[in-house]
Amino acid sequence: IEAQIEHSWSEQRKARPARSPDEGDDDDDADDDDAVDDDDDSSEISASDEDGSWIAWFCNLRGNEFFCEVDEDYIQDDFNLTGLNGLVPYYDYALDMVLDVEMPMEDGLTEEQQEIVESAAEMLYGLIHARYV
Repeated sequence: IEAQIEHSWSEQRKARPARSPDEGDDDDDADDDDAVDDDDDSSEISASDEDGSWIAWFCNLRGNEFFCEVDEDYIQDDFNLTGLNGLVPYYDYALDMVLDVEMPMEDGLTEEQQEIVESAAEMLYGLIHARYV
């Protein structure tokens, strides 16, 4: 599931920039698609890329249409997060993932822990969203 989520996120994020600057003919679109495929092979996509955020990606996933994008200022306000650290495993890592903070310690996590953090980030965002709405 993790690979599918990351792959979907990278496809969506790569597709957005390829479409927006290019409103030309079909030949240009085919070239852009090739460029997107080449980029996927050459580097991994991180949540902190300038062309999108984890929140935008998460809200655009199938099944998450009912989520709105919570303002990052709201998420960064500790008052709005009161009590959530006791409900969410790996809370600090999950919060960093939601806020697109570079996680250099991510290398220290096992694959299983990384999956838990990703799941925790989704759970955390759901809880924050419930308070926001």
